[in-house]
Amino acid sequence: MPDEEKKEQEAPNTNKQESSEIKDAEPAKHTKDLGVNAEKNHEPLATDEVKKEADKADTKFPRPRTETGGKRDFSKPGGGRGRRSSRDSQKEPDKKPDRSTRSSRRTEESEEPSDGIIDTVVKINRCAKVVKGGRRFSFSALVVAGDTKGRVGVGLGKAPEVSSAVNKAVIIAKKEMVPVSLIGTTIPHETEGRYGSAIVRLLPASKGTGIIAGGPVRAVVVAAGIHDILTKTYGTNNPVNIVKATIEALKSLRTKNEVEKLRGVRL
Repeated sequence: MPDEEKKEQEAPNTNKQESSEIKDAEPAKHTKDLGVNAEKNHEPLATDEVKKEADKADTKFPRPRTETGGKRDFSKPGGGRGRRSSRDSQKEPDKKPDRSTRSSRRTEESEEPSDGIIDTVVKINRCAKVVKGGRRFSFSALVVAGDTKGRVGVGLGKAPEVSSAVNKAVIIAKKEMVPVSLIGTTIPHETEGRYGSAIVRLLPASKGTGIIAGGPVRAVVVAAGIHDILTKTYGTNNPVNIVKATIEALKSLRTKNEVEKLRGVRL
């Protein structure tokens, strides 16, 4: 009898243990289900395909490795922002062109033509003609040509394009070149030229004075080969009239020997 009572007492204890184990196991299953659902609801961060693509990208464009394990070393130059990186420092510096080549280019550009005549464009004017279909534009170019040795001329060319107008003016200026009497680097005496309403006065100057003249007059004086002169213009500021008045003034210059020959006397 006492043995049966003991068995009956042990049986309910085992039942209690089994029920407690079942209760403990149930929450674990519930948590596993939640984990599965969470995995189903949220996509994985990196699948095998994504990892393979990342590996390929690393092989194509490898990331720079540093001695500090990927971190920037700010103690060395080029480690922070705004400074040159190590790659830039490894680049070879740009080679500067040789100065001898520069000087040769400049001399080639500044060389005078084979005939020794230089030409200067003084003014380019645009003219518009109104027609039935709109406006037609034409250009006129004022050019001064000279050999810088006492001969100078002026030309006025007109054409639908600038380049052709300049070419025409250069040809005309070379054809109309006139001799100019000079004494050293200046003119022999004071003179005055008039053309239309333009008046140009030329005065001789001592050596070292330079060319004291405006744009149109300066172009004529330089082409004639004068280095020291004083000038003054009156009246209009039209460059065409001023240039032609300057030419008239230079044509009226005479040296002492020329005057003696003209008069037939000795001065």
